[in-house]
Amino acid sequence: MRKLILFFGLFFLIVVSCQQRTKPADTTDAESLEIDTTPKATAVCWIDKAYSDQNKLPVVRTAKAHVNVKALGKIELKSFVKQQPDYVQRYIRYRLTTFRVPKVMLDSGYVKPGEQYLQLRYFPDLAAEYANR
Repeated sequence: MRKLILFFGLFFLIVVSCQQRTKPADTTDAESLEIDTTPKATAVCWIDKAYSDQNKLPVVRTAKAHVNVKALGKIELKSFVKQQPDYVQRYIRYRLTTFRVPKVMLDSGYVKPGEQYLQLRYFPDLAAEYANR
């Protein structure tokens, strides 16, 4: 008899816990109200990969930026989507003076000349070294 009561008790708990719970209609979800109006990034550019030490596993940061890509691959920085620290902004501008979008990316149409959003990947260790100069 105890086993039967225990069995029905566990069965009842399983049935009750598996039911879907609905939220009342009058509550709104804060996440559903926030809409990202920024377009997605066209491509990811590793702006300082050539300067990194390939032997160790580095930490990587990404800064999404509104840029103008010239026909020869030079990137002109317009603004950052999210505010970056001053030393990171200076470092990214410094690296963009020599960085060019690879010709393969331009020829294939992966990155087209003109204004767009790009993700600029950089190594924060190198940015910190640049800031301490």
